[in-house]
Formats: sequence, C-alpha cells, structure tokens
Amino acid sequence: MKINHHKLRMSLLTFLIFILFGVTYFFLFVEKGIAIPCVFHEITGYYCPGCGITRCLTSILSGQFYQAFRYHMLVFCLLPFALLYGSASYLYWLMDRRITKVPNYIWNLLFIVMVLFGIMRNTELFSIMAPTVIT
Repeated sequence: MKINHHKLRMSLLTFLIFILFGVTYFFLFVEKGIAIPCVFHEITGYYCPGCGITRCLTSILSGQFYQAFRYHMLVFCLLPFALLYGSASYLYWLMDRRITKVPNYIWNLLFIVMVLFGIMRNTELFSIMAPTVIT
C-alpha cells in the first residue's frame, strides 16, 4: 500500500482550510446568530430539500443530536453512507487507485429520495419533517 505523499499534504492543507472556514462559520452562526438564508425558502415560502442542514450540522457539533434530527432527519439517514463512500474514495485516491464507480441508478434513487423529501416536508401530513424553528 503506497500513499502519494504530495496528495496527502495537499489534502491536509485543504482540510485545514475547510476546518478554519467551518469553525469561523460555526462561531458566527452559534455565537452571533449570523446565517446564510435559504434563497428558495425566501422566495417561495417552502422548504427546499436542504433547508435546515446548517442548523443540523451545528447541532451535531454542539452534541444536540435530537435537535439536529429535528432540523434535518434525512442527514441522519444519508450521512453514514456519505462518510463511508467518502472515506473509501479518499483512501483510494491517496493510493492512486480507482474506486468502483457508484452506479447511476444509485444517484438517480438518491435524487428521487431528496425530491420526495423536499415535497413531503411541505405537506400537512408530513409536517414533522419540516425543520424546527427554535433550538
């Protein structure tokens, strides 16, 4: 197992920059209440499939898992798969190997799930899926 050290250094630098931006945004969001609004929600009044993800992730980082689930429950369903696939892809990339491509039907299924989630969370019957407004 040979690791490409140049890729490792570049990815660690990228990771550190990402963490710096993440910590800065986390501080601005949690401590100062400054957030990036959802343009879709602002224009239509409906929740998009991604509404609540920022609040969900900041709640996870704060250890408030129930509240994080209430902000965006789909994240809890998809996050384990994304972490597993992302980690495997990263390791294969470091070793200059190719990971097996995810079949298109998986991406199509994921797209359908996200669209259905976005529609359902805006209906009365599934209003429990809408992101909560208070912490």
